[in-house]
Amino acid sequence: MACFLFFHHWNGCYCEGCGKKRDKQHNWRGCWCSRCGKKRDEEHNWDFCRGKCLTCGQSCAPKHDWNGCKCRRCGEVRNELHIWKGCKCSVCGYVRDEQHNWDNGKCTLCGKTNCNMGQHDWGFDKPQNSKRVCKKCGEICQHKWFDIENCRKKCSSCDLIEYNHEYNSTVTSYNAVSSSGVAGQVLHRYTCKKCGHVGTLSHGNIGGNTNTLQYGIVN
Repeated sequence: MACFLFFHHWNGCYCEGCGKKRDKQHNWRGCWCSRCGKKRDEEHNWDFCRGKCLTCGQSCAPKHDWNGCKCRRCGEVRNELHIWKGCKCSVCGYVRDEQHNWDNGKCTLCGKTNCNMGQHDWGFDKPQNSKRVCKKCGEICQHKWFDIENCRKKCSSCDLIEYNHEYNSTVTSYNAVSSSGVAGQVLHRYTCKKCGHVGTLSHGNIGGNTNTLQYGIVN
C-alpha cells in the first residue's frame, strides 16, 4: 500500500505504507517502542548485576545486592564479609586455611587432610614397591634413610627397612656340566664390599634358576 501526497497509513508512530516513522503515538514496552524500534532513557529493564538493560542493551554501573559475601540476585561471591563457621563460610562455602576442626588428621568441616595433626597411615603403593603412600592424606613418603645392623637401612618417617648391600662388580662364574656331558648351570657370585655377604645368581639346565642376592624390602 503506497502513500500518496503525504497521505500515510499510520499505525501509531509507524506508516505501514512506506515505512516512515514519526515521534509520537509510540507503543512503548518499557524503554523500547515495539512498532518503530525507538529507544528512550526511561523504564529500562535493568540487570544491575551485569550493568545492562535487558531490553535495549544500554549500560549502567554494575551494582550487586550483597548479603555479606554473596549477591542475592545473581549468586556472585566476593572474598569479603564472610560468615565463618570455623574454616568454612556458612553462606558461600568458601574455605580458609585456618580454624579447621581436626579429627585424626582430617577436617570435619571442609574435608582437608593434614596428618601433621595426627599420624600418617602408611601403605604400599604396590607389593614389594618401596613407594609408600598415606592412606588418609595421599602424601608420598620422602624416605629419610639411616643405616642399621646387618647391612640394612631404615626410613625414620615410615619405618620401612631395605637391604643396603654394595655388591662388587667382580663376578665369579663357572659352568657345571652334567654326567651326560650337557652344559648345565652358570653361576655368578657377588660379594658385598661392606659386610662380606655372598649372593649368587644362577641359570641353566641343571637345578633351574636361583637368586640369593639380598636387595629391596626386608620382609
